[in-house]
Amino acid sequence: MGRTRARLLVVEEEREAIRLAGSLSAHGFDVTIASGGVAAKEAIGRFRFDVALSGLQREGDTSLLSALKAADPQMEVVAAASTLDAASDLVRNGAFACVAKPYDLIAVRALIDAAVHASGRLFGCVTLYEASRTLLATLKQNDLVPLIVTLADRVMPSDGIGLVLTGSAAPMGFECHTSHRVRDLSRGVLIQLAAATTSAGHAVVRPSDAPLPAGCEEAGIASLVSFPLGAVFGPLGALVFFRQSGAPAFSQVEVDRGQGFASQVSLALENAQTYREVEDKMRSLLRSQDQAQIRARIAAVVDVGSALAHDVNNPLAALACNLEAIQSFSSDVESLWGAAKAAAEFLVDQAEPTGQRLAKRVLGDAGNVERTDRMVTEVACAIDECLSGVRRIADLVRTLHDATGLRPRGTPEVVSLGALLEAIRDSRLGRARRTLQVASSVTASLTEITRDDVELGVHHLLDALDRVPRTRAPISVVVEPSAAGPSFSVTDRELSLSPAEAARFAESGGPAVTNVALDCALAAAFQRFERNGASVVIEPMSPSGTRIVVTFPAATPE
Repeated sequence: MGRTRARLLVVEEEREAIRLAGSLSAHGFDVTIASGGVAAKEAIGRFRFDVALSGLQREGDTSLLSALKAADPQMEVVAAASTLDAASDLVRNGAFACVAKPYDLIAVRALIDAAVHASGRLFGCVTLYEASRTLLATLKQNDLVPLIVTLADRVMPSDGIGLVLTGSAAPMGFECHTSHRVRDLSRGVLIQLAAATTSAGHAVVRPSDAPLPAGCEEAGIASLVSFPLGAVFGPLGALVFFRQSGAPAFSQVEVDRGQGFASQVSLALENAQTYREVEDKMRSLLRSQDQAQIRARIAAVVDVGSALAHDVNNPLAALACNLEAIQSFSSDVESLWGAAKAAAEFLVDQAEPTGQRLAKRVLGDAGNVERTDRMVTEVACAIDECLSGVRRIADLVRTLHDATGLRPRGTPEVVSLGALLEAIRDSRLGRARRTLQVASSVTASLTEITRDDVELGVHHLLDALDRVPRTRAPISVVVEPSAAGPSFSVTDRELSLSPAEAARFAESGGPAVTNVALDCALAAAFQRFERNGASVVIEPMSPSGTRIVVTFPAATPE
């Protein structure tokens, strides 16, 4: 992969611009020349520049600087100034730094290097944080897709974006979304890129890691980098950044930043699917005409609150991670400002006019020393407060997770577990996808429980298993006595859990399967059983299938 050359726009008279371009190109910059403000705006419309060197502004006139910043607010501008007052005006109006004419090429290169470094590091960190915050605040996939394409170009400037959704993110098959600059690229090329990236399982940079697919050269594409998108329940597609002929290659820093953005996109798409599943579940509840079933499912939704509270920790953890990174950068800024002040004070002590002018410019960039001190401190405090707020929200979510369980309703009574399960089997005839087969010993299955609570728990469990298979294989339930008390075992040959998943589920009482709706329903069922004193054991079966054994305490003899 080639090294990225920073893009530099030189706005200067032609002869001077050619001299500067020759020196700066030799120093490693990709230089574009503009002979005035109109030409500069046209160039900015075609490419994104890291820095502009502007030498055509008249003393006291900052209109050219304002026009350049308005055309691209993210671009740093190094401006030429003939007096200290003119330089101060330019800096106050947004210039990164000022340089005197005639140009000292060494000083110009040093200032542009500093502007490129400051622009790239801060822009990358802040842009990724803002994009992450915006993505994780969007729950509807229809709103999320155009947002991903827009934010991608901010995080890693390019000449075009392609988003290919597959799997559970695209129920109707492949979905292809592109920015306007790569609309000519065929759908087949995008799908081919997504398939290759998903198969690789990591970022693929072309043409350095692999050749460009057919059709890219015709569309003017010279390089691209593609990132796989995935969630715990499978691949979601790929995100592709394109650059045209003449654009710099993707640097490793850009690839790392793109990988971070792709991870946030995957998390946002996963959250959107979870939201869609919950939304679909609520719609089905509203359409149901069976009032008893509605009451049971509403109780399930309340029980699911504790499981969903766990999922909220994902975006909170991402926000906290990004804020901690910015907090680290803010401490670096404070150290840099301290070093700058010390250097300026040293220059002041030297009886040399140029050093004193430089010191005055360093100390006066933000108005005065006191204002800059206050600004550096306030930025650090604001970041600390945001991070503290995110942690407080995380504490509230944990509290919600612990407090959302429903208390058993009604009074415990002696119930025949076998008779209860047979009644549940009869009530499910005609409305469940899978047949329920119940074998029981009625006389040996007396237990003291809250009947309605356990009945709802059994419905949650069976509803969860009803969603698992693609076939309509029956579910087997056997009620039998045990040393600890009456129990029932549910055998499902279609639900496959690994021993590790089964152990994790049994230890936490929470989700362990890869389907969110199944996780929530099982968690709600097990909570109801455990509130009635039951123990739950999950046993993987050979060669496939799962056996769930629920044991209740025996009824106390009168």
